Amino acid sequence: MPNCPKCAAEVAAEDNFCRVCGSFLHRQGQRPRSNTVQQLISEYRQAIADNPDDESARYSLGLAYLYEGQPAAAAEQLVEVTRLVPDFADAYAKLAIAFS
Repeated sequence: MPNCPKCAAEVAAEDNFCRVCGSFLHRQGQRPRSNTVQQLISEYRQAIADNPDDESARYSLGLAYLYEGQPAAAAEQLVEVTRLVPDFADAYAKLAIAFS
């Protein structure tokens, strides 16, 4: 059985994410990380540092983390979005994806 490269927990061959730490399990043939998305992540993090209550930047950061295969980081941002804007339905939908 393979192991997670981040926490070394055993993972099933068909798993996309580590069940222990939530890390994306990069598989051969899957898309590589995007430099553009990494730049956006940096910009969204700066926007949040400047204004922690910016739900738009937090939502966008959560989406970028999902795209990059970082569901735990995405969930953290999306939970905060739902706290800031309790009726933001799309944030709940993306949060469900992050937790799946």
